[in-house]
Amino acid sequence: MSCVTINLGQCGTQIGHALLNNLYHEATTEDRGHLTDKYQQSYADAALDLYFNQTPSGKHEARCVMVDMEPKAINKVLKCQSKQSWNYASGQQFFYNSGSGNNWAYGYHKLGARFRAQVMDMIRREVEKCDSLDGFLVLMSVAGGTGSGVGSYYLNQLRECYPRASVVNPYVLPYSHGEVAVQYYNAVLSLANMNYSSDVCVSLHNNRLHEICESEMLTKDVSFAHMNALASRQLSSALLPSLSNDNQRFSKNKLRDLVQATTGGSAYKMLDITSAPNLSDSSIPFTTFSWKSLFNDAHKSLRRSSNVQDPADARFLSTLFMLRGREVDTVRAEDMRLPAVSWFPSWVGEEDRVQMWRCGKPIGKYEKSLTVLSNGTSCVEPLSNVCQKAWKLFASKSYVHQYYKHGLEECDFEAAIATVQSITSSYNSL
Repeated sequence: MSCVTINLGQCGTQIGHALLNNLYHEATTEDRGHLTDKYQQSYADAALDLYFNQTPSGKHEARCVMVDMEPKAINKVLKCQSKQSWNYASGQQFFYNSGSGNNWAYGYHKLGARFRAQVMDMIRREVEKCDSLDGFLVLMSVAGGTGSGVGSYYLNQLRECYPRASVVNPYVLPYSHGEVAVQYYNAVLSLANMNYSSDVCVSLHNNRLHEICESEMLTKDVSFAHMNALASRQLSSALLPSLSNDNQRFSKNKLRDLVQATTGGSAYKMLDITSAPNLSDSSIPFTTFSWKSLFNDAHKSLRRSSNVQDPADARFLSTLFMLRGREVDTVRAEDMRLPAVSWFPSWVGEEDRVQMWRCGKPIGKYEKSLTVLSNGTSCVEPLSNVCQKAWKLFASKSYVHQYYKHGLEECDFEAAIATVQSITSSYNSL
């Protein structure tokens, strides 16, 4: 089973490149002295087959399509190929020279529709290279015009053309203090569309990524490159192969399994991702890693992010723990600090509340690491913030003419805001 990655807009292109580079590096880097050659080869084969296609010459090409309405970001990552051990497939990148003007309506109704044939043909070619399609990994921002508007258009096209494929959608939420004046219009329209078209939506919030880089990793002058590196490591931990329940083989349906483990096929699909540890490179050699301390850190992080005044009132539908590193087979759930039973609605089955995926191969420079995908009330605060600010703009009719002239109507704004409000209400009722 294979996954096709689709990088949309400047942000999607940059973070998608960082992710693919990380996935390839982790797949091909050996952990000498701790794992058998057979284990490492099985792991590498599973990871590379998921996200890369091997050409007749032996070179690995990413199963990836890139789309942007400006050439700068795509050209920049293509220039990096000479320094990489993998390539992008020729002809699987589309860019235009106009940009999307930070306008969701222009990106969706004009540019997306205009270039549908070319982009969907690139996606079809990539799908045809797969022996069997597991699904699509779609990376985008919801603040600008291309990632949000064009991205929303092609999410709908994927759902229409490949209705049985899993669509996992990591999306970047902008800084809450604002990057562009109309970002909350773009965000609320994108989120409402994602709720319809995607099976799982994974939030990557610039505020939180910046805070982790600055306060935990002690990064000075935090840049988007630092934040992309952190996000790509978190996503890599969730997306790299892990052992199946019988601990005999690596799962081949990575995206499908992830969707099932986190949503159970329900309408609740807004996930949060956290990881531990997050350390500066200089402090790693002096740090002692233990699974108990990592679970304690994850427990605190889940409580902090759950959007309740009293952390004891945290509410979740599911929590998926990804354990990677040394002594992973020795971890017993009953010995670790896991989410309390009271955190889950009574109608959620015990076996669905907490799941663990394991892999004995460390990720990055950490000999042990833990990543958690949680489906719960942590999405409420950022989505409510988007709704409130979008409604404030809409109520004053600020900038709406820029959207109306490209085919959007007043009822479209109202429907999008109502959809996102409905999502937050559903989570608050857990």
